[in-house]
Amino acid sequence: MLTVQLIIFTLCALAHVTMQAYVMPPADLNLHIYALPVGQGDATVIQCPSTYGGRLTIIDMGSTSRAEYMSNTDILNFFGTSISKIDYVYLTHGDRDHYNILPLLNIQVSAVRGVYIGCDISDYQTDNDKKVYNWLISVNAAGKLTRFPSKGCTSKCNSLVKICGGGNINMRVMGANLDQYDLSKSCANGDSLVVRLEYNLFRLINPGDLED
Repeated sequence: MLTVQLIIFTLCALAHVTMQAYVMPPADLNLHIYALPVGQGDATVIQCPSTYGGRLTIIDMGSTSRAEYMSNTDILNFFGTSISKIDYVYLTHGDRDHYNILPLLNIQVSAVRGVYIGCDISDYQTDNDKKVYNWLISVNAAGKLTRFPSKGCTSKCNSLVKICGGGNINMRVMGANLDQYDLSKSCANGDSLVVRLEYNLFRLINPGDLED
């Protein structure tokens, strides 16, 4: 029977754990969810069962802002060669602490199956860093980008994506741009993409920064 394991990597003074010790385990018969300790930001990795090739989906990827959290090297060590297994990317909104690590993974546009973003492509850049912006432009040109630039959530919401390629493991976009985002103003926390992972009766909701 397929089960779900939620693994939250945390640091604690009593444990004296170094993040270099953490490497993503090989896929097994279970669905694994890893919440990485990246400081001010979010990084969630969903690993499909080995039955489906251990394919990966990530929800946000930023920001490793403090020394006691995972460093860029730790992130690369965690993924190892599994970076090539990333099929889907969900970016909840255009705050840098939710996407700035993404270029480190060097995800190939030809390899990724789908990218979903809250707000618009133009929100994923800073004055000095346009790597994610340029990557999203390429993903969009390849026809693999789904965005919700209009107010509220369109008919694109509530459609299921079988992120493991089979079985009853699905990702659903429940809402987007709920703060009435439009191109005349900047992206806000309330515009975050809200996604829900579903497996049988199990549900895991990631609201980005909507709760703020």
